[in-house]
Amino acid sequence: MFNIFIVLFCGGYSNRGVAEVNSCMSITGNIIRTIDGEDGERDDRKSCNFVKNGKVYILGDFDDSISRYVIPDLADLIAEGAGQKETMIPIYINSGGGEADKLESILSLLSIANRNGIKIVTYNIGVAYSCASMLAAAGDYRFMSKSARNMMHLGEIGSLTHTYEQLKRNNRDIKDFFDETVRFYKEHSKMTEKKIREIMNDDIYWMGAKECLKLGLCDEII
Repeated sequence: MFNIFIVLFCGGYSNRGVAEVNSCMSITGNIIRTIDGEDGERDDRKSCNFVKNGKVYILGDFDDSISRYVIPDLADLIAEGAGQKETMIPIYINSGGGEADKLESILSLLSIANRNGIKIVTYNIGVAYSCASMLAAAGDYRFMSKSARNMMHLGEIGSLTHTYEQLKRNNRDIKDFFDETVRFYKEHSKMTEKKIREIMNDDIYWMGAKECLKLGLCDEII
């Protein structure tokens, strides 16, 4: 028996990174109050990740709240919009990343949405690091705030393996995952594979809106 988990999270913050995240969490609070009123109530949900009024908000880590609050409501939203003309789902992002499997579940639903004629529009309104960077890039049209930041990297690996054979198998699986991540960015940007690996191997390569626009990680700066 073995287990492996991959966390795409902005670890090892620089001082600048900490300041940026703290600032953006303040922005997040203002957004929530604007959406739900001064008391910040969100249908008794104590999560920064939720779906409301046809919009998806990823304003926290990619953790179990994604499975609990986002996936079911997003699936319903897609089912309601399937087959309708000019259906669009906006996703607002301000997140430092998190667990890769939570990202995969969202991307799977976005693929289903596209097959049903639904367009996805992403908005990086603060930070989009690690998992969040991939989600921001996945939209059919991608907006990015002029003060927003992006960070793409290979992530952190955790493993509960104990035997040599399990380690070998896990190493193969990890390599396959990282190769797939590179292919994802190549499909959703203007970058070559060499450039993608160069940025990702840096691990905490912070990018502003202008650089993201140049690299094809966003389509418009707002």
